[in-house]
Amino acid sequence: MEKRRLKIALFASTYMLLLVWLAFFVEYLLGDSMPNLGIMPREWGSIANFLAAPFIHKSIDHLLNNSIVFFILSLTCFYFYGGITLWVVLGGVVSGFFVWVFGREAYHMGLSGVCYCLTSFLFFSGIVRKNISLMTISLLVAFLQSEMIWGLFPSLNEPLNISWEGHLSGGAAGFFLAFYYRKQGPPNDPEPEDDFEDEGGENQHEGDDNPPSDNAKE
Repeated sequence: MEKRRLKIALFASTYMLLLVWLAFFVEYLLGDSMPNLGIMPREWGSIANFLAAPFIHKSIDHLLNNSIVFFILSLTCFYFYGGITLWVVLGGVVSGFFVWVFGREAYHMGLSGVCYCLTSFLFFSGIVRKNISLMTISLLVAFLQSEMIWGLFPSLNEPLNISWEGHLSGGAAGFFLAFYYRKQGPPNDPEPEDDFEDEGGENQHEGDDNPPSDNAKE
């Protein structure tokens, strides 16, 4: 069962990532026309581009960095949450609409918004469920992706090179989805049983060797 889940998670994560690489290959063949599919905030001709923006990357380095993070996070999410992961990924994609509404006037593109959505979902879901295994994963994600926290804020040095609006929107979507799916997915750890009364009762019966007297019954 565990191997089957791992195989499914590997297949799903690899397949989704191959689609992104295929889009980059097409982008390379077409030249500079594909970046226009990025999100240009408040431009009506770009309002639906949040659906295509995760597939568009400005360089091979940009794609490689996002691919590594996406593969690890999606693999983990598919393994523990199964089909819910598809909705989390979709939530990261749809969060790009808020970039169109609130973002700066520059083309926003790349898979990082989806990566932030996955990171936020895994982290907060582990906390909400109080599941030891998931909480361990949450801490691991927070440790490995700690530098991603700075991506949620505007950069003073490179104000247009990093879409912190996309990161913030994706993170907020993951936070919302962690609470929305809190009753689905991996079960919570069972609460420890309180055996104090049972043990006390047993000890009381064991120590009570003498039967109650008639006066006691009265």
